[in-house]
Amino acid sequence: KTIRAGADPEDADGDGISGRVNTVWDFDKNQAAMGRYGWKAGQPSVRQQTTAASGTEWRTPPLWGIGLAKTVSPEATFLHDGRARNLLEAILWHGGEAALARERLQQMSKAEREALLAFLNSL
Repeated sequence: KTIRAGADPEDADGDGISGRVNTVWDFDKNQAAMGRYGWKAGQPSVRQQTTAASGTEWRTPPLWGIGLAKTVSPEATFLHDGRARNLLEAILWHGGEAALARERLQQMSKAEREALLAFLNSL
């Protein structure tokens, strides 16, 4: 099933989920294209998303309320691409500028890690 075929803007199938394809302008191809990347699928390609991204689109959201994420949505995932299933995985997936934080976490005792996670879940 293609993305366009799965569009259901008026929830005609009654499953409680509605969605529509966002058609955007592809500057590389000089034509309309299906949006697939960025906020509300506002860009047609990773290249165009990267070019258009403002500092807020790639910024890590504040941690306030992160402890309630699974309560609000049991399927909640973490990191910008959702690859971390929990907060511990989110920390362990970090690299680049956050590599030192990941290394420090890995050096913590089990009790220290549990205390850190308890703190994060209290936010």
